[in-house]
Amino acid sequence: MTAKIKIEDIDDGDMSITFNVIQGDVLRIYKSFKAKIQVLKVHKGAGSVEWTLEFEKANVNAPDPEEYVDFAVKMSKGLDAYLCKN
Repeated sequence: MTAKIKIEDIDDGDMSITFNVIQGDVLRIYKSFKAKIQVLKVHKGAGSVEWTLEFEKANVNAPDPEEYVDFAVKMSKGLDAYLCKN
């Protein structure tokens, strides 16, 4: 599945990036689709990542975007590896 995204917002204070899908196969299933990734500080330099998805289904038969969970996990692990090195 393809998706062309636009970075809609980068919030340094919130430590988040919001992406908006503007083209691609994703928009055949959803009228709109946004994803926000936020780094949350927990304790003593450790942290976690939180994903928020906002979407509107193109029709009642459109599935929930569960297949994007695997993508979010892979991207979060990549972000974690990058942050641990830098």
